[in-house]
Amino acid sequence: MDGRRGPGRSRACGESGFTLIEVVISLLLLSIVSAASIGLFIRSMAAGDVQAQRQKAIELANLQMEQVRGLPVGSLEQGRTKSEVDALWAAAPSGANTAQSKELWDPTAVVGSVDTVPTVATQLLDGVSYQVQTFVDECYLTVAGVCDSTPITGAQPLRRVAVAVNWTPGGGRKCGSATGDCSYVTTSLLDPSSDPTFNSN
Repeated sequence: MDGRRGPGRSRACGESGFTLIEVVISLLLLSIVSAASIGLFIRSMAAGDVQAQRQKAIELANLQMEQVRGLPVGSLEQGRTKSEVDALWAAAPSGANTAQSKELWDPTAVVGSVDTVPTVATQLLDGVSYQVQTFVDECYLTVAGVCDSTPITGAQPLRRVAVAVNWTPGGGRKCGSATGDCSYVTTSLLDPSSDPTFNSN
């Protein structure tokens, strides 16, 4: 006997290696784990993209609010027609809370008048279109600290400014709304009354 194995003989105890079945099973397990990892990676990338878009929306809203605060409060509604404000309110996102205040427009404005504060503007950033809506409303601050549309005896009306930024994330990504569109809203109360004048003598 020359010690060579024939085709039908099994491996010796000291010999090692993988059979074809073991290799196939290993590849199958590896592909299952890889598929799950790729799905998780894609979902985290999509969530990261939406978060980056949200950050841009916050920056746009804050920039618009700062520009509004830099203007005389009594001029914020100038140039806005009633039909323009009606259309803006009809498209208001839920976060704008327009039910807490009443519409404010310029009774002298006509179609084509230039708004001191544009009702709607569009910004294109990194291929995403952001719609910036600016609401300038009137309300009265209650004792509870809530702004209400009902006039309160002895209370001065305030301007309630809300800036809403709306966008569609794209690429099959969605936000929590029913349509999948995204929205960010920031609000502020501004006092249109004159600052008190102190005697400088």
